[in-house]
Amino acid sequence: MNKRVTYTQHYLSEALISLMAEKDYASITIRNIVEKAGVNRSTFYLHYYDKDDLLNQTASGVLTALRSAMRNPSYTHESARKDYEESGKPISSAVALFEHIRQHAAFYTIMMNVKNFPVQLDQVIKSELLAFTTDALQASFSSGGMMGLIYYWLNHQMQETAEEMALWLTRAALYPLNRPEA
Repeated sequence: MNKRVTYTQHYLSEALISLMAEKDYASITIRNIVEKAGVNRSTFYLHYYDKDDLLNQTASGVLTALRSAMRNPSYTHESARKDYEESGKPISSAVALFEHIRQHAAFYTIMMNVKNFPVQLDQVIKSELLAFTTDALQASFSSGGMMGLIYYWLNHQMQETAEEMALWLTRAALYPLNRPEA
């Protein structure tokens, strides 16, 4: 994709999220968005049909990046347990997950309370967890826990580092009933 297109879409997305932090989504106009982004209205319409399209494409892009973060680097339960027991290292993809959340904190802080986004996020997390288990109940349970951690972290101004959150998740995932300390 052209760099100019990427930058324009980024500025429009950032403008929308910024405006959503200031006021209700329903009251945000295209004019508000383009003024905040510093682009022309016609430029907006080259990329998006309306503000809903912008919001949907923004969410889709962030969730695609989340999928990528959760997949790379990959791990197995055995390798994660070995890394944790030998050196106290968290699951590497859990670190990537929380780094992703940290990088997009403004987006997630707003979107966790908007429309169907939490449901979409839960579906992404569940589908990625199903790569490690065929048990849909286990994936659903684990996804719910991860959603809870994300809510907690965002609502507490991300006081912990991404690595600290990943370490907590690692302990809970590897030792759900008896979490040994590092």
